Amino acid sequence: MPLSFQQRHALKQRFYPTADDVTVGVMRGALERHLQPGARVLDAGSSGGTWVLKRYAAEMGLVVGVDVALPQGLDDAHWAEPVVGDLATLPFAGASFDAILCYNVIEHLVDPAAAFAEFARLLRPGGALIFKTPAFCSPVILLSRALPLSAHRLFKGPLGVEAADVFPTHYRCNTRPKLHRALSAAGLHRELLTAVDQTYDYLYFSQVPFVLGLLYSRLLDRPGLSRFRNAIIGVYIKP
Repeated sequence: MPLSFQQRHALKQRFYPTADDVTVGVMRGALERHLQPGARVLDAGSSGGTWVLKRYAAEMGLVVGVDVALPQGLDDAHWAEPVVGDLATLPFAGASFDAILCYNVIEHLVDPAAAFAEFARLLRPGGALIFKTPAFCSPVILLSRALPLSAHRLFKGPLGVEAADVFPTHYRCNTRPKLHRALSAAGLHRELLTAVDQTYDYLYFSQVPFVLGLLYSRLLDRPGLSRFRNAIIGVYIKP
């Protein structure tokens, strides 16, 4: 069985006490800066609502989740207003949203530039696009790229991820230079673009791999090793 949240927390405290500060803390900081009370938020790529937004649900005015399909069964786990749509051609008026969250979605986009242009259209002036996506040059991601989709589904099954929820990846805009060029071309201005490492989050099916992942991610927290980190977090603003 995968490690429980409590087991993972205890191992983090022992082997990498600042893990959440340098990973989850960056994302939460971005959300807390830009999710003002009553904010209208587009959760791009998650029709049921991404888990990182749920803690702010009571403060937001509206959360719309857009994905290529509706979530499996609408229950308490799916709390956003679901809409089926293509991120490159969304059915909303311009300047409809105060913030857009794109959490582990950019790697799946066939045409990231078209989606970024659509995000820029939908944001109100001063609104923020907040995203997290895998970093293409990370050894972990390079290894995963060599595996077929069936292997990804097999690997994620023990972690509680349904096969239908594992989508093909393209990695067409998954380095910091490519992201900055594409987002700038869409008319968005950089507030934050940084790399973090959460290799351990792929390895919580057992204690020994999880601990090794923690030690590896802790090593990559050192200056000069950011190129090997496996995720990119960014915040871009519509001027």
